[in-house]
Amino acid sequence: MHPDQDPTAAQPANSPPDLDPFLLDHDRIQALAPADLVRAGLLHFRDNRVTEVGIEGDRLWATVEDAETEETVDLHLTFDADGHLLSECACPAPGSGPCVHTLAALFAWADRGA
Repeated sequence: MHPDQDPTAAQPANSPPDLDPFLLDHDRIQALAPADLVRAGLLHFRDNRVTEVGIEGDRLWATVEDAETEETVDLHLTFDADGHLLSECACPAPGSGPCVHTLAALFAWADRGA
């Protein structure tokens, strides 16, 4: 698949250096997970559960308060060699896709870039 057709792919390596690969619009965030999970991530963001978010090197990091347990979880996001988003979250969510905390962090980062 061509990178321009993949909503989870980062900016191409030859793109201008000032483009932030973590600055995803709403459509690209929606393409990452099922609609109910995206809605839950948006709700986490709107409820101000993303307590910290920032960039360190080529990684986006965040601390997010879980809505169910009210515990905070730390996460890091990066991209693989093919430009696909990789998420490491301390939550126990099953599966290989992004969790609610990852989606909330992406919404928070997008809000800072708006």
